[in-house]
Amino acid sequence: MQHCIASPDSFCAGYIGGVIDTSHALFCFPPEVTKREIINITIVYLRDHSKNLGLYAPNLVIKAMRTAFPCKDDR
Repeated sequence: MQHCIASPDSFCAGYIGGVIDTSHALFCFPPEVTKREIINITIVYLRDHSKNLGLYAPNLVIKAMRTAFPCKDDR
C-alpha cells in the first residue's frame, strides 16, 4: 500500500478496485460515488494511518471504505 501513497497509478487503482469488487457487501456506497473518489478516500486513509501500512493490504482498503461508507445496519 506504500506504493499507492507515493504514486497513485493504474496499479493502485486496479488493486483498490479488486478489493472493492470482492468485499463490497461490507460497506455502503452512495449511488453518486465515483471510482476516483474511492481511490482518493483510500489514499487519504492510508496517509492518515501510515503506521498501519505493514498490515494486510486488503484489510486497509476495507477499513478505509467502512470508515467512509458505513452501513446503517452495521454489516
